[in-house]
Amino acid sequence: MAQIGYFIAGQNAVGIVLNDAGTIAYMAEYGDGIGVFDVANPRAPRRLFNIGVGDGPFYRITRSGDLIAATAGLTSPTVRVYRISASPLTTVALTQVAVLPGATDVWLNGTMLYASGGDRVTIYDVTVLPTLNGGLPPVLATMISGIAVRNGIAGNGTVALVGGASVRVRLLDVSNPYLPRFLSEIAATSVDGKLLGNYAYLATGSTGLKVANIANTSSPSLSNYILDSNGTPFPAHGAVLHRTPDGKNWLLVASNVRGLKILDLSKPDAPSIAATFDTPGSAKDVDVSSDGRYAYVTDFGSGLQIFDITTITSPRLVSTFARPNDGPAEYVTAMTIFDGINTKQLALVAWGSGSPHTKIIDVTDPGVPRQIITLPVFTRMDVFGNYALAPISSFGLQFYDLVNPAAPIQGQRVNTPGPVRSVYVIGDKAYVADDAAVVDVVDIVGNN
Repeated sequence: MAQIGYFIAGQNAVGIVLNDAGTIAYMAEYGDGIGVFDVANPRAPRRLFNIGVGDGPFYRITRSGDLIAATAGLTSPTVRVYRISASPLTTVALTQVAVLPGATDVWLNGTMLYASGGDRVTIYDVTVLPTLNGGLPPVLATMISGIAVRNGIAGNGTVALVGGASVRVRLLDVSNPYLPRFLSEIAATSVDGKLLGNYAYLATGSTGLKVANIANTSSPSLSNYILDSNGTPFPAHGAVLHRTPDGKNWLLVASNVRGLKILDLSKPDAPSIAATFDTPGSAKDVDVSSDGRYAYVTDFGSGLQIFDITTITSPRLVSTFARPNDGPAEYVTAMTIFDGINTKQLALVAWGSGSPHTKIIDVTDPGVPRQIITLPVFTRMDVFGNYALAPISSFGLQFYDLVNPAAPIQGQRVNTPGPVRSVYVIGDKAYVADDAAVVDVVDIVGNN
């Protein structure tokens, strides 16, 4: 007998099962969940993704038909049951069941689950066990292990930026959204970022704005900070790309105490400041209406400010929305809804201290913004059609149906392995920045 290949576990490898074809291996990896590997070529096995990260340590794993089960945890052990198919990317968690302390072994026989613990073996019928998450099975398409993620994601359909205030920005290939692939790392941190062609614009917070050339995705190059008219870097918090009817590209930047900055991207590697509007307080975030006529800026001192940007180099303040005692406005997301008859323009504004919340503001008439209702979340959202996607740090991604914004419907909830920091929608996929060092890819269609 001769060794022909091997693959390395994130931590201790404690058990392994294969599918019927012998092409996919599921390996219990103690502290790293269950590793899923392509072993069609046993001489060159490769890791696809991990499931159950953060649920361990895992001890044993077993398979019967299209089900696999594994023991997880120490003081409060559980058995996790997953359904597999010919495509490993459709692996979903079905259920979990608490077992007796000391349970270290598990066996599946058809739909019957046998778990040893203490001085007994407990038998469960998997078909009648409750599903996870109150009857809503997780709908994560896949995850990437080992990618440190904190604050944000931005993408252009084939490449995604993942980064944060305390971690470097990473480039991911998301041309196959079900199997994202790590490309390279950029030597910069970022609280927000945008991609345009071969360039990434990185808002690094109080330190400034940088440009990365990503034409060579395996070796991106980074510029120095973009300078203000006084020759110094300017703060860069939220940022949004905007294209005017003449085909020119612009970057709008919320620049803290320096207000709203509008940068001309005619030279994408060397943006120049075309306009500045000094807001009363500290500009924290910015977004643009779907028709490109208005910019919405959250200002830490004055609430939501709405600008007419039809003449992009001369932004004009149209109105301000604020409520006494609501605290500072932080994040803003522009949204267009259509109820079958009427179209409305909304601004979703994360607001306040004390009781943080998100205000749904009708900005269809930008001169008279009107609060409709509030949501009990404080986060920067993204949108898909009439749905708002809210990353909730405590459990994952929450969908809200806003077709009738006066009566939001709380829809599907997608649990993630760790606390969620942000969400970015590319096409019909939501890329979720997850504090458990993964990127979660959620298939929106059918799960909202």
